[in-house]
Amino acid sequence: MLVLLVSAHRLPAPIQEIQESPTPRPAVPKTKRSVKPKATPQTTLAPQTPSPTPQSKASPPDAAVSPAEQAAITTLLTEMENRWEASVASHNVSMVDSLVADDYVSVSSAGKVLNKTELLDQLKKDTNVYESAAIENINVRVVRADFAIATGLTREKGKTNEGKAFNRSFRFTDTWTKRSGEWRCSNAQVVKVSEK
Repeated sequence: MLVLLVSAHRLPAPIQEIQESPTPRPAVPKTKRSVKPKATPQTTLAPQTPSPTPQSKASPPDAAVSPAEQAAITTLLTEMENRWEASVASHNVSMVDSLVADDYVSVSSAGKVLNKTELLDQLKKDTNVYESAAIENINVRVVRADFAIATGLTREKGKTNEGKAFNRSFRFTDTWTKRSGEWRCSNAQVVKVSEK
């Protein structure tokens, strides 16, 4: 008899062959006529229903966020978005640093993927002189007490270092997560909508 042992893990494991010595069969007396074995009754197994998957203790069902909590989160994240835009105009890189998560990833208006370090480097290189920079039409959607999505429109007006005037608008989507009691932007996407 050949027995194959296979690892129960998902990764492939080497197959080992184990040879067993054959079990001797008892001698069967020879008879002149053949005897049909008696039919054994068939056992019908009842269909088994899968047991419900237990809810993981690490991810309990989301508790509803009360209207008061939603209002407080919306106010806080709106203020944070406004501080972010104001810090771009004033070249306050440390303010943006405090608002963005360490694992931040964004897609810029030029289609470039940026991590936190690259975003801060880009802000440090900005030599534009801003007359105004403000957010309009902000909407904060509170998904959970620790997760929200903010969308809005930024309008920036000023001059480049070479003296060329700009008046541009961007639509943004920012994902905010609350970790260790602090809200941080973890993901963002910006699309340029106009420039005059």
